[in-house]
Amino acid sequence: MQVRRREFTDNLSRRGQIDVRRMSPNLRSELTSRGVSDEDLRSIAGSDHVIRGAEFGRLYDRLFDAERSGAAGRTGDLGRADRLYGLLQREATAQRLGATSSSSSSSRGVGLGTRSDAPRPSDSTRSVGLGARTSEARPGDAGPRSPEGARANHEGHVHGGGASAHLDVSYGSFETPEVDPDVRPPEDSNWFMEIIEFLFGWLGMETDGDRLEEHGQRLADEYGSEIEAFQRAYMQEHGGRTMSNGIGVPTEHVQRQMKQELVDHIAARMEAQGVSPEESQDRARIVVDAMFDRIEANHTRDGATAADQGLPAADTRYGEALGARVASARRSAERIASDHPEWGARIDAALRPPADDHPWIAANPDRAEEVSAVVMAERVETIEYLMAMQQAGELDNVPDSLIDSMLGAHEQYLASGRAVSNAAAVFDGLSESQRTELTQAIEGVPEDQRMYAAAALALEYGALTSSDPEEVTGAIRRVRTAAQQLEGTSNEDARSTLDRGVLGLERTEMTLDYGRGQRVDIPVYFHPSVSEADREAARGLIQEAYGHMPYHAMQAVAAGEGGQPFSVQVLPNGSFNAGGSSDPDRPSGDENTWAFYKTRDNQIRMNMSLMSHALEGGDDAERQRVVTMILHETVHDLDDLGDADNDQGFFIHHHADRARERERISGDGDLAPTWAHVARTRSRFDDVSTNVGDDPQARRYYTLSRNDSRTPEQDAELTRLGAHLAARSGTTTPYSATGGDGDRSIAMGEWWAETFSRYLNPTQRDHLRSVDPVAHQAAQRYAQALERGTPPADAMREALRFSLATDVSADQGVAMLSDAPRSGLTDETLNDLDLIGRAFEDHATALQGWQPYQNDAGLISTRETEARDAMSHGRGLLTAIQERRGALASAGQQGGAEDQRLAALETSLARSLTRLEQAADSMGSDG
Repeated sequence: MQVRRREFTDNLSRRGQIDVRRMSPNLRSELTSRGVSDEDLRSIAGSDHVIRGAEFGRLYDRLFDAERSGAAGRTGDLGRADRLYGLLQREATAQRLGATSSSSSSSRGVGLGTRSDAPRPSDSTRSVGLGARTSEARPGDAGPRSPEGARANHEGHVHGGGASAHLDVSYGSFETPEVDPDVRPPEDSNWFMEIIEFLFGWLGMETDGDRLEEHGQRLADEYGSEIEAFQRAYMQEHGGRTMSNGIGVPTEHVQRQMKQELVDHIAARMEAQGVSPEESQDRARIVVDAMFDRIEANHTRDGATAADQGLPAADTRYGEALGARVASARRSAERIASDHPEWGARIDAALRPPADDHPWIAANPDRAEEVSAVVMAERVETIEYLMAMQQAGELDNVPDSLIDSMLGAHEQYLASGRAVSNAAAVFDGLSESQRTELTQAIEGVPEDQRMYAAAALALEYGALTSSDPEEVTGAIRRVRTAAQQLEGTSNEDARSTLDRGVLGLERTEMTLDYGRGQRVDIPVYFHPSVSEADREAARGLIQEAYGHMPYHAMQAVAAGEGGQPFSVQVLPNGSFNAGGSSDPDRPSGDENTWAFYKTRDNQIRMNMSLMSHALEGGDDAERQRVVTMILHETVHDLDDLGDADNDQGFFIHHHADRARERERISGDGDLAPTWAHVARTRSRFDDVSTNVGDDPQARRYYTLSRNDSRTPEQDAELTRLGAHLAARSGTTTPYSATGGDGDRSIAMGEWWAETFSRYLNPTQRDHLRSVDPVAHQAAQRYAQALERGTPPADAMREALRFSLATDVSADQGVAMLSDAPRSGLTDETLNDLDLIGRAFEDHATALQGWQPYQNDAGLISTRETEARDAMSHGRGLLTAIQERRGALASAGQQGGAEDQRLAALETSLARSLTRLEQAADSMGSDG
């Protein structure tokens, strides 16, 4: 088993804490043998003697350092120390359960919607805490990925808030011995494990192995749907959900992890009841294995009847999984039908095949039937989750009409299943007056449009949980405003405004004045909770950022494409993170950034909460970070406009055809020079930033980045070190060298957005040139073309097609000449050769008078190597030109139009190669 620091810290934090004064002898001995002394433990734990939360990260660091130094004669990776990790997990859990033996009898969950008056479990029921589907670890991630793993329209780097709610679920009694009712989870425990601890708490004194297996099977039969709902929530929290593995089936790694956590928690409760650790593990594993074996057997049985159920898409490869999901959900619906008969009809509605324009269907037209099965299964999953909430009493305050409206929104793909279930949990916990206000607003909308108002509520679930009452009030106002805006609106317009995230926002107009009568108008939408002072601050930031944009470029951005003009949305943190449209995979993450851009909707969404915080101290550097972020997102819009045939960008192609992408970035592909430059930068940053053994700055960066409890001063140091290491690597920021989530086309788009936004911001332009003079020159060429009014598509090709890696461009030129037809080179090919020649001119110009960042030797060496590679390949191109001219002369075409153009190219290329050689020699001597 390989464990990373974050997993180590999060896992142990969820399990509980470790009081170093009460540590078991076995664990203390194991730690000592690995070079961690009692003094080290006291230092990590601090004055309260308890290791908890981020302090587990410091324990990881101490173990890592001890192993690196070979303490106690041991070497190797902490992640392979299975025994130690297991001891730590069991100790944290056991201490937590023991520490709560005298705790209050009131049950509490995590986060939002918590009921303070939850009843204490009686002898006949067990109350369990169930969290909402969005975990705090993955805030704002709304809904599953498509079968193709499709990304949202733009990037996942937003500041997270997230939410988890509490439900009190009652389960019927089993014929079991009494257990200690005071052995309870603490208030800050992981909600999923609260469920398990209560669900299996009665097993504490069980001794009959056969009986344990029987109870595991019985749990699967009677509560399989609920257990699987919990399992899917766990998968989402731990990144284990994958549609390509089947519907709702966890990856093997996450499945193992989940089962082991269940075993550990059940075993820890048994230990608290006096069973030995070894026997507890064995018994717990019997229960868990029996339960999941039975669930799998039930799936096989249910899946085999998919066709008998008359389900759509029953004969596809997802048909069996859909059948199993539906059968399980119907059993749950039948079990509660006497009190809640409406769930059967809701399941029937979820099985209506999705329309052809559903995003997942549209993205996979050749797999429409099987993707339909996936869509329907996702709908049924949401219903299963809501049924579990219904049984828990967590929908008592949610009108049936609102549930139906939100499910209708989910069915029409106006809101994700996760947003729907979260919104239901949040709505239930609002005050009576707030619930009444929201219900009246939504039910006042004509019935056929009520789903749009309900979707607006679903998208506000994050804001409705805010600790800021103004944000909560604003979220309610947004739903009311949305309801008013829907009056007299067609369904098409209603859907459009919801998809773009502007339904319920307050529209204003902003004029950008470039002088000489050059003006650009853009709409700016404000969330109702954004104060007038913050609106003024946002306008100032937008004005400053777009004042750096070339007028004609901003004109093109404002015009948008596909009949959809550009707009800016300004939202508070909760609404920003909940997502603003119905895309399948909304931005998520915990990086402190301020905006994200969506190409299809031609919009930028800005997080006013973070921007206000950044501007509080009056620090101009912080202000420029925000300004550059706005420019970064707008550069994505220009990137989008850079390919007239694709609404997803010159560089960025979401849902790209992988075979076509490989063609574009290799050989004579149009993005091969760009990818070569970006790939080298990423490799260089990886080398520099991971050189923790020899480079003290890299070591410090590594240490700080893994400290989960950094001080503000350490945060600032981490930012400075990251920028410094990136600059030494030849790029502007760590994100420009790492962004893109492994997707090459997105990586290029992120690199370019970081690069060109820093060229546009005059406060950062010189820094760009000091780290990447070639990219600076390309950015300058692009900006000049835009300023002349060249359309973005033409300007991008003219400036960027060949300019970033001239060695690759030279090889492409050689291929063009070697493939020349007998009739001669076309004007298009000659134009490309001219662009390659100019790329060499720009490369040489970029290095003339270059002042390297801090005169860094490694950076200088990198740029010198690039120049010498360009010279070598450029000479090959020069030879190919000369050979082509010789062939023309032999054919009696000397002095013709093609020969004249090649002669001019030969002269300019020879001159550029001489200048490159001079620059390389100069760098070599300086080095």
